[in-house]
Amino acid sequence: MLFISACNKEKSYEPPTAPVVTTPGGSTGGSAEFALVATGGNCSNVIILGTYQVGKSMSAGASLTVTVNVTKVGNWTMSTNTVNGIVFAGAGNFTALGLQPLTLIAAGAPIAAGFHAFAFKAGAVTCSATVEVLPADTNNGGTTSDYYYKITIDGKTYQQTVTMDNNYEAGSGMGGGDDVTISASINYGESDPPAGTTGFGITIGTMHHYMNATNDDFKAYFAPGIRAYTKDFSVADGIIIGWTDANGEEWETDYGTGDQTGSTFSIISIADATDLTGTLYLKTKMQFKCKLYNHTTGVMKEVTSGEMVGNFGKI
Repeated sequence: MLFISACNKEKSYEPPTAPVVTTPGGSTGGSAEFALVATGGNCSNVIILGTYQVGKSMSAGASLTVTVNVTKVGNWTMSTNTVNGIVFAGAGNFTALGLQPLTLIAAGAPIAAGFHAFAFKAGAVTCSATVEVLPADTNNGGTTSDYYYKITIDGKTYQQTVTMDNNYEAGSGMGGGDDVTISASINYGESDPPAGTTGFGITIGTMHHYMNATNDDFKAYFAPGIRAYTKDFSVADGIIIGWTDANGEEWETDYGTGDQTGSTFSIISIADATDLTGTLYLKTKMQFKCKLYNHTTGVMKEVTSGEMVGNFGKI
C-alpha cells in the first residue's frame, strides 16, 4: 500500500468509555407495520452520519439509519427518547415489504462527551445504536479535526492519534493512473521513527475514470455505506487494511490466506477538509471488523472492533 503524508491536524482523541445506555423510549406510529432488525442487541446495518460535539446544535446532515423488516406498507413515524440532549425522529412511507432502511434525523445539542446508546423499540424487537459525542471545542473557536485509528485484538485496544506535536500525520496516497486506489493513513511523519511507533492505513479501490472525475464524483465514490474486502485490486474492487505494530511487524488483510469471512467494513460519514491550495480531502470515519495476516509468517490476528478517521485526498 502507498501512504503519502498530506496534512497534520491538532485534536486529541478521547479514549472510549462505556456507552451510557437508556431504556427504550420514543414512539412509533402510522399505518405501516415493521420491526427493527437486531444482531446481539445492536441495530443491524446502523449508519450514523454527522459530527456530534458538546454544545453544538445538530447539523442538517446528522442522522441515524437502521434496517427494519416491513410486514405492512403505509405511513410511518418514529422517534427515540432524548439522550444527552439529542433526539432522533423521522417520518415516511413504506411502499414495499421486507427489509427496508429507516432514517431518523438528529436534533438538539449534546450535553456531555462520550459514547451514548439510543435504545428504541419497534414491533417486538428492541435494539440500540451508539453515538460518539466529542468534547467541546477548546481551540479558540477552531474546528474540531481529530484523526486517529483504534483497533481491538484479543481484548486489547491499540490506537494512535494525530496531534501537532507528536509527529504523526494523517496522510493520503494514490496509486494508478485513470483507474486508481486511494489510501488514508496514520503514520509517523519522519523517516527514522523511534522504537514503538505504529502505522495504519486503509486503501479503497478501484476508482475508475479518475482523471475526469469531478469533486462530486469523488465524494460519491466515498459515500457512506457497506464495502467488501478484496485480496487483489486487479481482480475485484474493495478494501485492504494494513497495520504496522509496535515491533515493526506488518499485518494486512490481503496477506496470508486473505480470508475475510465474517469481516465487515462501513464508511460512516464524510466531510470536506479542503486544504489551503484548494485540494479536496474527505475526512472519513470508518468502522470495521477484519482479519489481519502477518506479512512474514501468515499468522492471523482478528480485529473484533476497529475505527479510523482519516483523509482521502483528490491529489
